[in-house]
Amino acid sequence: LRTGMAVQGRETAVPRADGTSVACMLHIDPVEDAEGRPIGAIVCFVNVSDRKRAVEKLVERERWFRQVLEALPSAVYTTDLEGRITFYNQAAVDFAGRRPVLGRDTWCVATKLLRPDGTPLPHDQSPMARSLKEHQPVRGEEAIAERPDGTRVPFTPFPTPLLDHAGKVVGAVNIVIDLTGQKKSAAQMDMMAAEMDHRAKNVLAVVQAA
Repeated sequence: LRTGMAVQGRETAVPRADGTSVACMLHIDPVEDAEGRPIGAIVCFVNVSDRKRAVEKLVERERWFRQVLEALPSAVYTTDLEGRITFYNQAAVDFAGRRPVLGRDTWCVATKLLRPDGTPLPHDQSPMARSLKEHQPVRGEEAIAERPDGTRVPFTPFPTPLLDHAGKVVGAVNIVIDLTGQKKSAAQMDMMAAEMDHRAKNVLAVVQAA
């Protein structure tokens, strides 16, 4: 009324006589006389309580979702449709040996990838990239992540496309399983088997000599 300017889409809480309040979207349009002087206003209150509660539930659900992912011991990260990283948990930081840059780093949290034979694996050919391009999960593959300090971590990825309510691919989530322990155990088993074989041959040689 003072300025003669309209107010559109301002959210406010409207108190009720019983002490409760209603979340409303406020729209006000000034009314002028024939000479353009403000003489009043038309006020419209749109009840948005249900929508506000729905948004609050979505926010709470996302908060819960992030807490669950942060609590997982395995590296987990998500990307958008172009492969830009949109979320990662602390386990992903520990796995990669670095903190990825959201919205800039693509396809993988690690800066360098290698195939199991040690040859370079371009990020745009990684299982995560292929999952997004092919719109399907990728399973049963292994790769090696090289950290900034030069250490290498063998892993198996589980990239899976993320769909919106219409079934359209909007991104992907990847769960990365560190195989370092398994590889060490396998190497130890191989060493033990070789040692046992060597001892058995020695015993056999002694027996044969006797």
